[in-house]
Amino acid sequence: MFGTAVDFFTGRSEPHNTARALTDLAETLHDAGRDTEALPRITEAERLLDPAAEPHRQYLSALRSRCEGGA
Repeated sequence: MFGTAVDFFTGRSEPHNTARALTDLAETLHDAGRDTEALPRITEAERLLDPAAEPHRQYLSALRSRCEGGA
């Protein structure tokens, strides 16, 4: 489902919603133990976010740390 949401928002040039869907997808992949698949989604979400989206950026940083085995 999240892959479909990413495609939907990407096709409509909605970077914030795309980043949110990518974050949800990365979280789901992490929960499934698929961290190597989650990491590129995190990177893409970070790239799409406005610099002012600090809470979302902090969440992604923590998620990256979990995926890399830091937590």
